[in-house]
Order: sequence, then C-alpha cells, then structure tokens
Amino acid sequence: MQFFHPIAQDDAALVGFGLAVMMVAPNDAPTTEQKVGRLAGLGCTITVEPNVRRAQAAMASGQHDLLVIDAEATGGLTAALSVLSSMRRSGIETRAIIVSHGVKEQTFPVDPMEPILLRAPMSAVGVRVAVEYALRDREQAQIAA
Repeated sequence: MQFFHPIAQDDAALVGFGLAVMMVAPNDAPTTEQKVGRLAGLGCTITVEPNVRRAQAAMASGQHDLLVIDAEATGGLTAALSVLSSMRRSGIETRAIIVSHGVKEQTFPVDPMEPILLRAPMSAVGVRVAVEYALRDREQAQIAA
C-alpha cells in the first residue's frame, strides 16, 4: 500500500509572485537574512548585492522586477533615495521598496515610480502589502488580458 504520491519537482509550478528581486543590502547581516526570508516566502527569487553600483548595473539589464534597498546599507534614508534618483536619471525605471529605521510612517505613493517606504524591521504583512502595491498595475494588466 502507498501512503503518499511523489511529486516531480520539474513539473511543479512556481508558487507566489515569482518575481526576480534585486536587494541592496550587506551579505551577512542578520537583518538581510530576515528580509530575504520574507521575500522568499512570497515566492521571490532574490539577488543580494552589497555594492550600489553593481546593483545599478544589474538593474539596467532589465532582469529584475523589483528593487529593495536596505537604507542603512547605503548610508541612510536620504542616501537610499539619492541612489534611486540616480538610477532614474540614468534611465532605469523600476519599482522600488526602501526599508529604513528612519521611516516614521510607511508610505505607499500614488505614482508607481515613486518608492514605497517601509519601517525597519520589515514585517511579513508589510512586505506582502508593499510587493502587491508595487506591482498593482502589472496585476491589473493581467486581469484585463
């Protein structure tokens, strides 16, 4: 008698959002592991890049759907906003989430090209809402199709 049915991993579909996320954060920090875990729980594939310039070059390739910046890794909230502004000036248009201890009130802007600002530490609910909000126009386009 067989008590379970084996599932072929090659045939399994991706669960969750299936997004490619570029995260600007230090590699071995416990807070980075927590952020990666939260995003991975949503079905995201995460590339962690501690160097802002290399992250910017990777974002220019267009292989990532979302940019997440740990503001403390870039020098604070103002520096993170400056990094994003620099990307925009160089023609990189991407959805972005900035996580910072300097954020007093989480911000979900109307303009989809403005960054979502989350308080650190990043909660599971906060990151889920932020990812859904960042990609809201993409989901609406899929519904309309």
